Amino acid sequence: EGELSPSPRGTHGFGYDPIFYFPEYGATFGEVDDAMKLKVAHRGRAFRQLRDFLADSGLRTQDSGPRTQDSGPV
Repeated sequence: EGELSPSPRGTHGFGYDPIFYFPEYGATFGEVDDAMKLKVAHRGRAFRQLRDFLADSGLRTQDSGPRTQDSGPV
């Protein structure tokens, strides 16, 4: 949850990032780096949930290097 900034601030991100003010950070999403934004953004939450789901299902979640045709089943 956040607020609309009265004027755009910051050069990071795209779309509404410069006018989306996030009170917890005291800044717009246009003013913070991607890592900070992903900690609270819906995409970051979705990917963390996917990671946890895959880990709970027993599927690999860590990259073990490039895949080739001979890598076998995933």
